[in-house]
Formats: sequence, structure tokens, C-alpha cells
Amino acid sequence: MDPATQEVLAQFTFADLPEAQRAVAQSCAMLAEAMASQLDSDEPQVQDAVRDGLCALFEARQCFVQARQWMTAQERPEHL
Repeated sequence: MDPATQEVLAQFTFADLPEAQRAVAQSCAMLAEAMASQLDSDEPQVQDAVRDGLCALFEARQCFVQARQWMTAQERPEHL
């Protein structure tokens, strides 16, 4: 796997997130790893396309994590 793709994959961390968001982020990380592995190639065009796809997936991951954060906030009682 080329180093630039590995750099993008390194962004898919989730250990530092709260549990609810972690599950969502972990799913995206697993998909990212699977796509990078299945589409691993020495061809520059393929590498570029894979990196573009991983970057788009990372943006989607950010949206999914935010959605989960909002859902979790709504599930908590406002008054303790």
C-alpha cells in the first residue's frame, strides 16, 4: 500500500471518542481498511481514486459521528 493511502487511513482513529461515537467511527474505519486492501495497486490512477474515496469516506465519517453525538445528546435527560 502506498504511503499516501496509509496516511489517509491513519486519520480513521476512534479510540479517543466516546463509546456511542466510537462504534460509528469504527465501522467507517473497518470499511476504509477493507477498501484500501481490496483496491491496493501500484497504478497511480488507482491509488489516486482510492485516496479520493477514502477522503470522501472520512468526510462521511465525520457527519455520522456528529449525527450520533446529537442522537446521544437527545437521549440524555436534561435534568439530573
